Amino acid sequence: MPQIIGGGWNGHCRLRSQAEPIAPFGAHSFFTAYAERHAARRRRRPRQAHRPGRQRLGNLGLERRRSHLDQTTRRLRTRSKPTDVSSALKPDDAITTCSGPGIGIQLKTGPKADRLIIPFNSQDAKKNFFNWVAYSDDAGATWKRGEKVPQSETIQLNEVQVAESVGGGLYLNSRSWRKGASLRKVSWSQDAGETWSQAAEDAKLPDPICQGSLLRLDDRTIAFLNAAGPKRANGTLRLTHDDGRTWSSSRLTFPGPFAYSSMALLKDGRIGVLYEPASNTVVKFRAIDPTTR
Repeated sequence: MPQIIGGGWNGHCRLRSQAEPIAPFGAHSFFTAYAERHAARRRRRPRQAHRPGRQRLGNLGLERRRSHLDQTTRRLRTRSKPTDVSSALKPDDAITTCSGPGIGIQLKTGPKADRLIIPFNSQDAKKNFFNWVAYSDDAGATWKRGEKVPQSETIQLNEVQVAESVGGGLYLNSRSWRKGASLRKVSWSQDAGETWSQAAEDAKLPDPICQGSLLRLDDRTIAFLNAAGPKRANGTLRLTHDDGRTWSSSRLTFPGPFAYSSMALLKDGRIGVLYEPASNTVVKFRAIDPTTR
């Protein structure tokens, strides 16, 4: 079965891992980006031995993935045939390419209003990770790649989300793959994802090397949710009113174990959160009020 690794627009739908998308929050049409696994020829024996009668264990890492898009309309009553967009999306120097994980967005303002954007992370042959976005200006019919986010060799941009900034730009928030990293990495785009500022660390955003979720709530507020570190625990919601340059509030929202998450804006103004409370085998849902301190 295909594995869904990102999708939805502006946080108005939520996704279920390795399954169909589930109930959209007021969205009438959205796309889903996912990767389909293809078995690769085994080239070496697994490192781990196996016991008689039990499944062989090992970390082969020899799978190939391709990127697909499909469109669902009329509140999930119809779904288009998946379209393979690998040739348009995969960077020439990438050996892996993954969207998100999280949501894509559609710009509401600026010269590129209505542009669809999906954030990606890739790895090159030298095992360096980097970020970029795919964008479409024709409702998803065709896609282009933006330039890589500039970074130093020590940053290693990895799992990533973006939010619309004032005037139709983008704010990018990423985890780092580098061992020992303890802060989130950020960048800004003034041309809707085509080019980016130099990636930098945000000293106000701790990161235990884990995914974080990002969501624009209104014309001036962006919400960011992640484990506050140093381990994957204590999911903390932060709000910014200047596109991620400063953070006006910080609230411990999910005490205890907390890992990956995805946020969506509910009709009543609350934030719907899908999150991993302990491991990636369990996903829970909770609605939170971003204005409650």
